[in-house]
Amino acid sequence: MRRSTFQFRSKFWFTPPAGRRNLQVAATTLGQVQLLESRQLLSASPTVSNLGAPATYQMDFNPVPVAASATITDADGDFGGSQFQITMTNGASYDQLVIAGGNGVTGGSSEVFVDGISVGYASVGFGTTPFGIAFSASATASDVQRVLRQVSFVSYSNAPSITPRQLSIVATDGSGNASAPVAHTVNITDVPVLIGFGSSSNYRAGSAYAAVGTSIGINNAGGDYGNSKFVVTNLTRSGGDVLKIGGYGGVTVDGSNILLQGQVVATFSGGTGATPLTIQFGPHATFNTVRGVINNVAFSNTQTAPLRGPRTIGFIMTDGGGLKSQQVTTSLNVHHNLSISNTSPPPTYTPSKDYVFLAPQGLVSGAVNYLSGAKIGAYQTNARANDSVDLISRGSVTVDGDDVFVAGVHVGTIVRLFDSNKNANYGVTVTLDEGTTRYQAQEVLRSFAFKAYSRYPSLEDRKFNISIADNLNIPGGVTAQVVHINNTPVINPVNSPSEYFYHPAGQPVRIMSTAMVFDGGANYASSTLTVGVRYGKSGDTVALMLGGPISVIGTNLYVRTVLVGTYTPGNGSTPLQVQFNNNARENDVQTVLQRISYSTTNPNPSTATRNIAFQFTDGTGAVSEPVVVKVQYLT
Repeated sequence: MRRSTFQFRSKFWFTPPAGRRNLQVAATTLGQVQLLESRQLLSASPTVSNLGAPATYQMDFNPVPVAASATITDADGDFGGSQFQITMTNGASYDQLVIAGGNGVTGGSSEVFVDGISVGYASVGFGTTPFGIAFSASATASDVQRVLRQVSFVSYSNAPSITPRQLSIVATDGSGNASAPVAHTVNITDVPVLIGFGSSSNYRAGSAYAAVGTSIGINNAGGDYGNSKFVVTNLTRSGGDVLKIGGYGGVTVDGSNILLQGQVVATFSGGTGATPLTIQFGPHATFNTVRGVINNVAFSNTQTAPLRGPRTIGFIMTDGGGLKSQQVTTSLNVHHNLSISNTSPPPTYTPSKDYVFLAPQGLVSGAVNYLSGAKIGAYQTNARANDSVDLISRGSVTVDGDDVFVAGVHVGTIVRLFDSNKNANYGVTVTLDEGTTRYQAQEVLRSFAFKAYSRYPSLEDRKFNISIADNLNIPGGVTAQVVHINNTPVINPVNSPSEYFYHPAGQPVRIMSTAMVFDGGANYASSTLTVGVRYGKSGDTVALMLGGPISVIGTNLYVRTVLVGTYTPGNGSTPLQVQFNNNARENDVQTVLQRISYSTTNPNPSTATRNIAFQFTDGTGAVSEPVVVKVQYLT
């Protein structure tokens, strides 16, 4: 190229401006263009070669490199700022050229890396839109060649055209010199391809079946579904295992015929023991026909307690033209069928009372073989301070430390879960012994119990999960339970006896001298204490034992000199009543309750047993259950 020709071109590109400064810029630009032209004159064009045999794409959605052995050379190593472009001249809209990771080459969005170092930016090629990559100034020959070898073809159609895809590859070095186009081919195989999507649903012992075919993808570029065949094999079979055709999505079975929406579309055979399940489709089968039936391939087991663990199921397709796929597998797990039920209704816990049982009518179901080593437990999900979940002796169940017995037979070992921050036992697990029966497990379930040790526990409902798991720690489902906290007051006799003895000639007998009132809401102000003889006799007297901290002036009642309410003694069938005022506190109520006495003023009283009832109504109007004690006459 002569310089005069170069100058002519520069004048064509750059219109001479009017200003001096702009003339200087034009001159500088002219020099840069002259340098570029000089490099082009001195630089050789790159060469792309060694593409190897045509690439073959299997219909499995896995990109296949189109030029895995390609080499790219440039006589003067001018790879900095180079680029290459690959065009599918007959690409379909669902075809794509991408950078497939491997050999140290990775791509994040459009940026391309080699050994973790950015070397350029790529544009993905869809259909006939070219794939291109522009390399950075620091890119080396190795970088460019490694990236070229990772350019891959993929088709996102279940049935793409099998016409070979024609490629044209052009490389341009850093000086702008382009290689001659190099042609290459990607063949699309019409051998059917099955894709395993991993694990399918689990099978629970005793259930009808678990679908396994839904986790198999089907691709057949040739579309030869008519007269196709599937062979399904249990590769890890155990006793009682069965492969069968389920019944959903319009699929039914009549003898050996498989019907879809009432029309026979295939026949089947085998599926038991070592014999694979074979499905033979008719001549008019389509993809949708095949897909609908294969979705219904299912696993089942005829035994009460089948062997637990994984099963691997293999699928092979032979299309209508006789082409056979590779075998692909899916898997499922066979689980136990232990479960817990009948835990309702929710119990109610009354503060100061003993434990309340969480599932007193609970049921355990499932194969008894799975109970050996199983774990059954109750766990509080919202434990509050001083709450306790435990296993309590009841009926045939005896708890001795960490050991559990049913009718004297050791059936399990307890592990208790403790939260030191809340001082709460929030859960208990019992691991059942080998040979535990369903009845024994059920008795354990019914002995889980809750108690709030706080004097004034939170009135919030307590929430629990009651569960059972086999010896492999596979859960059998979780049953939720709620315990309501009763905020009505309670009179607790504590250590007071339920029966007293009175001699008519003696002193009044003090009754319930250690009793206490517990009120979840602590509503002692404006409360009422009532104590009376049921069906009282003439002369029966229920009164306060005055003295010490208690005094009465008129009807006013004082505790430690503080006016806490009014007092009316009980006579005959009229009960004693103490109406506390707003000054009353818990200790005042307890003091009054513990100083109740019985006597008679009748010189010739009836000696029948007297039943004396205590009842407390708190400041909100909540009423305790009556506590009744007996007074026996001595003659």
